[in-house]
Amino acid sequence: MRVPRVGLSISLRALLFVVAVSAVAMGAARMARLSAAYRARAQYFARIEQAHRSGIVEVEQEIVRHDRLASAIRVRGDAVAPHWERLAAWYGGLRNDWQANVVYASRLREKYDRAAERPWQIIAADPPAPRPADSIRAAAYKKARAEADRELKEGRASIYIYGLLRRSLLAPQLDEETRLPLERIAGCDWNAEIADRADGHNDRIKEYIKKHGLPACTSKR
Repeated sequence: MRVPRVGLSISLRALLFVVAVSAVAMGAARMARLSAAYRARAQYFARIEQAHRSGIVEVEQEIVRHDRLASAIRVRGDAVAPHWERLAAWYGGLRNDWQANVVYASRLREKYDRAAERPWQIIAADPPAPRPADSIRAAAYKKARAEADRELKEGRASIYIYGLLRRSLLAPQLDEETRLPLERIAGCDWNAEIADRADGHNDRIKEYIKKHGLPACTSKR
């Protein structure tokens, strides 16, 4: 009579059970790690989204401020009013850049929130990010450099100034060093952004002069 090998059969079943339990545990641990990674990614994009929303608020405040200043300056008959009007309009484009980044970060936050809830699902690659939104001061500097390039292309150039003038309004408004005409972009109502705008414009003009010499529109001989 053949004796069944009960002990071996029980050991094999136990081994298979242990392997199955281990596989489930390892899979669960992997899902937990993926979920945590996705959750961290969602939190990262949530911070980016909030930062860009704050940027939009700041830009919108500047739009209102510039509109009010332009209106007040126009009433006074000040020549710098058009500058403030152009700035107020330009801020609309800057706001669009911030808004595009908000939408991008918001969608990725939602994507990774969903992925954290279902870590076993395969997720698509992130879409390309939109153009980074500049800070107000960085954007003002870049914009002013573009303004200087446009002047030079048109065969003219100026030096931006702001604040109170220390010379008589009857005297020729020329820069002492380059003899280029001075263009006042702000009076007493100036801030760091205005200063950066003047720096950006004047830095570009100085770069041109260093490389090509004084523009033809200068009165310096």
